[in-house]
Amino acid sequence: MSNTFLSVTDIAERSLPFLEANLALAGAVNRDYDNAYGKKGDTVQVRKPELFTATDFDESAGVSFGEVTEEAVSVQLSNIITVDKKVGSKELTMNINDFEIQYIMPAMKGLAQNIDAKLAALYKDVPYTVGAAGTTPDALSDITGCKKALEANKAPRSPRYLVIDEDAEDKFLQLDSFAEIDKSGEAAIMREGFLGRKYGFDIAMDQNIASHTKGTLAGTPLTNSATAGSILVPVNGATAATTLLKGDLIQIAGNQYVVTADVTLAGGAGNVGIYPALAADSNDEAVTVTANSVNNLAFHRDAFCLVNRPLEPAIGGAESVTLNMGGLAVRVTYGYDMTYKRNMMTWDMLIGTKTLYPELAVRLLG
Repeated sequence: MSNTFLSVTDIAERSLPFLEANLALAGAVNRDYDNAYGKKGDTVQVRKPELFTATDFDESAGVSFGEVTEEAVSVQLSNIITVDKKVGSKELTMNINDFEIQYIMPAMKGLAQNIDAKLAALYKDVPYTVGAAGTTPDALSDITGCKKALEANKAPRSPRYLVIDEDAEDKFLQLDSFAEIDKSGEAAIMREGFLGRKYGFDIAMDQNIASHTKGTLAGTPLTNSATAGSILVPVNGATAATTLLKGDLIQIAGNQYVVTADVTLAGGAGNVGIYPALAADSNDEAVTVTANSVNNLAFHRDAFCLVNRPLEPAIGGAESVTLNMGGLAVRVTYGYDMTYKRNMMTWDMLIGTKTLYPELAVRLLG
């Protein structure tokens, strides 16, 4: 009696729910999906959700209708993320539940961690912070501080998320308000890594929260005739060949900015890209940089986006299928590697990530 082999369609159908379940950041951001096949390097235009402003009605002037602007940002599908495993006929005749445990679940966890790490790295676009670099958040005031910062930036109140690393999770779980979560009725909706809803945030732990190592800025760096509104600030007086890195937080005249691109100050001088634009004219003002930090993230859904396009099923004798669920497309391929004479299975995805609105996010430093 011949063996019955698991099909790639069976495997793909079982894979997608596990991928969704393992996502933390990717489950909380704006997601853009289209059924059209894509390839690595493609650029996709993603519509930015418009933020509307209400005004007082003037009876004498009547209603003034504003234009609805369809602003879009370009997102490059720069990554094919993949999990590749040797799989033989023995494995493909396994019970689907056993195959799920041994192969599908670890593969989906790997893809989810890769996606979340790429989203966590978008902290580099965010200039707004709460907490102190080098000190793990450990108080409810850290959470309320994030709420206050988002309110100050007029961020919509829902949906909001706070995604933290394992050290911050450990501190928060020692607080009474988290320890008593069972009494709050939230236990019924808890999932792995989900700490509950507090102060308007869905709070979750993500092992992929990023740490930032600052550049080597040294000497006596000063602004040099920088004009208000500039996004490129001349700096001099630094140690020769000192650096600032994308994501560095710098302070100028009491205001904080994020460095938008790596720069080496050759001869101790150069132009530093910043966001937001310089608040006021600045000349001979000290430029200081925040210490190394962990970058937990509090944000509204529209702060960041994940773009996913399906990959074409492989050809050339391979068994391959691409399926999607809830705006996530995974390709599963089973084939034979003639070079090494072995059967191979891959799970892969085509993705891109982008910051849409830095003002809708806050870095909770640790």
